[in-house]
Amino acid sequence: MTNNDTIWINLKLLWVMLTGTIVVLLVASCAEAPVDEAQLHAEVDAAAEASLQAYAANEVEAYFEFFTDDATILTSGGEKQIVTQYYESWKQLISSGGGVSSLDADAARTIRLSEDGNSAVVLYPAAEVSYLFPDGSNSGEFSPSTSVWAETWVWSKINGAWKIIHLHYHSVAN
Repeated sequence: MTNNDTIWINLKLLWVMLTGTIVVLLVASCAEAPVDEAQLHAEVDAAAEASLQAYAANEVEAYFEFFTDDATILTSGGEKQIVTQYYESWKQLISSGGGVSSLDADAARTIRLSEDGNSAVVLYPAAEVSYLFPDGSNSGEFSPSTSVWAETWVWSKINGAWKIIHLHYHSVAN
């Protein structure tokens, strides 16, 4: 065997090894990364808490940043709304001087994650919310109202951010 033959054999072996390594790396990069459930749970919990705090503080824009543009809302009375309707009603209430006067959501929320880690359902068993509503007489007076709500929020991770795609709330006591 000549020196040239040895070089060609070594080059062919090197080529096979490099090709095999590239194939293994490509297959490994296509494999699904394991879902870090604790991390996802913490992300959803933080987003849920931040949205709840924005709601409690009557921060309309901050609260609605958590919703997708096509989110749906199912109200206590069974009315289905799109998020723009919900937004407009909250914006009107807050601009009139009304809104949330207190919120007690100390009951533990339950978070259920999808297997792929891109969706979550957040359940609030009870949140006591006190509101101020304009009394309708243009007098600048407000009527207080307190409700206890049970809520189900459906969240989806979209472009790296957790967003509400559906909200269902209903009264559990007055």
